[in-house]
Amino acid sequence: MQARDKAGNRSSPATITWAIERYRDAILATPGLRGYWRLGEAEWAPARDELGALPGRYSGGVTLGAAGALIDDGDTASAFDGLSGEVLLPGPVLSGNATLEGWFDWRAGVTVLRDHTSGAGWILALDASGTGASVVTARAAGRTVTTTLPVATRMRDGWHHVVLTKAGANLAFYLDGGLIAGVGGAGNAASVAPWHLMNNGTFAEQYAEGRADEIAFYDRALDAAEIAAHFRLGRDGHA
Repeated sequence: MQARDKAGNRSSPATITWAIERYRDAILATPGLRGYWRLGEAEWAPARDELGALPGRYSGGVTLGAAGALIDDGDTASAFDGLSGEVLLPGPVLSGNATLEGWFDWRAGVTVLRDHTSGAGWILALDASGTGASVVTARAAGRTVTTTLPVATRMRDGWHHVVLTKAGANLAFYLDGGLIAGVGGAGNAASVAPWHLMNNGTFAEQYAEGRADEIAFYDRALDAAEIAAHFRLGRDGHA
């Protein structure tokens, strides 16, 4: 690159390099990653685990090639009809320390991600309207963290980055890069495979409607700075 003034004089050539960090690269470089599904398949096939170990299985009313969550990233997402669509993820099994992470355009339904349980268990985000509260809750190892986030106005208005961490006995729920709520007192009951994406575990016909993208599991609790960086990368391409 050269600069030129009004008289046409040119400076000495200079090379300028831009370092662009991609969301996928950042996730793959995050310590403790155990599974990562981008859900960008162009045709009906196993949901690719970017680590190559845990391919998922699409089932029912799923539409591939939907517009994804990430800014300036051509990778697509998967859309779910709320009637029969889900993805079954064969693992990993998590216990003492863990993080569940994903991007969701959650339009209807009970939960966006749950392990193979119907009570206690692990849940990334749950619509607790059944309790009369209609707020978001999350769960790990049977322990629930309750937020004050109204489901209708904070979760069902487009894409959101949703994270649940477990650091020993302590749980923390994050939305769009910020800490929302936490709780202690969790045990170490392991998750039960498979994980149900956009379906409420073993409950029959409790499917969620919307889109899901960039699902990741870790065997440690990501810290607040890492979570905020992932959100920023997804929304503006800068950590």
